[in-house]
Amino acid sequence: MDNFHKALAATLTWEGGYVNDPLDHGGATNRGITQAVYDTYLRSIGANPHSVKEIRDEEVEIIYRRNYWDVCKCDSLPWPLAFVVFDCAVNSGPSRSIKLLQGACPGLAIDGVIGPKTLEAAKAVDPVLVVNAREAFVRRIVARDATQAKFLGGWLNRIAAVRTVASTSK
Repeated sequence: MDNFHKALAATLTWEGGYVNDPLDHGGATNRGITQAVYDTYLRSIGANPHSVKEIRDEEVEIIYRRNYWDVCKCDSLPWPLAFVVFDCAVNSGPSRSIKLLQGACPGLAIDGVIGPKTLEAAKAVDPVLVVNAREAFVRRIVARDATQAKFLGGWLNRIAAVRTVASTSK
C-alpha cells in the first residue's frame, strides 16, 4: 500500500459518518468532508452541489488527495511525517498543518505554503515535534473558545494515535 492510502486509511478511522453539530465550525460534514468542500469539488467537475450525506467513497479519496495530500506535498515528505502533516491538514486545514510543520523546522519562515525550503528542512524534523505543536494548537482553540471544549477529548485521542505512528513508524 502506498503512503497516501496508508495515511487515508488511518485518518478515516477518525472521520465518522454524517454529522451536523451546531458547535462544529465546519458545519455539515461526512467522512471528514465539509459541505463547503464537497460543493467546491462538485462544481469543479461540473456537477450540481448536493448533500454531503451522499458523498461516494471515490469522491472522498479524490478530495482527500487533491485538497490535503497534494496541497501539503505529502508525496515529497518522508513517512511518518507525511501522515502527520496529512492528518492535521484534514482536521485543521492544509495551511495550519504546514505552519505547524514549518514551526518545527528551525529557521523557516512560517507562511503556510510548502515550498523547497520547507521540503528540505522537513527531511530532518522529528514528526513528534509537529504532533506536539498540533496538540498545543487545539488546546489554544479551546482556551479561546469554550464552545469547542466538547471536541477536545476526541481531538486529543486522535492526536495521541497520530503521535504513536509518528514515534514508532519508519
